[in-house]
Amino acid sequence: MDTPQTDVVTMYQLVTNQYLPSEAAAGLLVIPLVAKLRTEILTTLGLIKAAVEAQDHPSTGLSRSRAEVKHEAAVKADIVRQLVLLFPPSATAEAELKAGPLSMVNGDEAGLLAYLQRILDYLPAISKADRKEVGYDDTVAVVLKTDLDQLTKTVGEVRQVINQSRGATADLAVLFTTLGTQGKRLDRVVKMQTLALPKAVEGYFKARRVIHTAPQQRRRTLQGPAHYGTPTVVLDRRLVPLLSLTLSNRSAKGYTLGFYLADTPTALPVPGQEVHVVTKSKPWHLASFDELGPPTARFLLVLLREQGPDGRYYVQG
Repeated sequence: MDTPQTDVVTMYQLVTNQYLPSEAAAGLLVIPLVAKLRTEILTTLGLIKAAVEAQDHPSTGLSRSRAEVKHEAAVKADIVRQLVLLFPPSATAEAELKAGPLSMVNGDEAGLLAYLQRILDYLPAISKADRKEVGYDDTVAVVLKTDLDQLTKTVGEVRQVINQSRGATADLAVLFTTLGTQGKRLDRVVKMQTLALPKAVEGYFKARRVIHTAPQQRRRTLQGPAHYGTPTVVLDRRLVPLLSLTLSNRSAKGYTLGFYLADTPTALPVPGQEVHVVTKSKPWHLASFDELGPPTARFLLVLLREQGPDGRYYVQG
């Protein structure tokens, strides 16, 4: 979550938790739609908090296994499937979606992915009114689509490289759109009370102002195992854009790590390309990626240079 988003969250917390329940807003909260929208905004704020925690989890630099992603995608798909079965858009939908996705997780992967996509394909036929009636959350399908894209695109050695922060970032984008829509509806309802409750309305719009704070630079930490002879993906620069890096080696004594850039997640470094960092040495500070390889390369990779137990990298940026 960036600074402008943090400022928006702070404002809505002030409005919903402090202003509306206060004596200054007396008369507003007894209006049913104001109370309902306040509850919806509080729910969205809670979902944003959960998404931020997922995005900033200490294991952000590590990855979910492919099996974990398949399981989580199946759980989300089953929620969508239940919605479709409640409001079947065609005579064949119930028969076609008879199987529970979780029962297919350990079976044929191609069949599972095709089935999850088929469930998603039915969703546009369900009206927004029907979705709202049963309390369906549209973010479920957004994150499911992200998981499906990752499962479809990742093959071979890169199957382990499915970063948790991507799904959380997708969540945040949708949640802030939802929050904005809810806030505008609340504004309209409150503004309608201008004649009846002028002071309460004036106080509401004062509390409703976003106070912009200066952006804060927050360092991201990535850490994990490094292997001999097999590259490990430290980060995908399309998903984790960093401008500067600090490279550290937390392997056993006497082992060296080689960091480098490449266009594919399994590429080995060309001679002379790597930056070598020895265990216990001072961290290697890089002002840019230029020392590591082609500046347009997508992946930052690491190799353990001596045969032995797995090493451990520690990168900040």
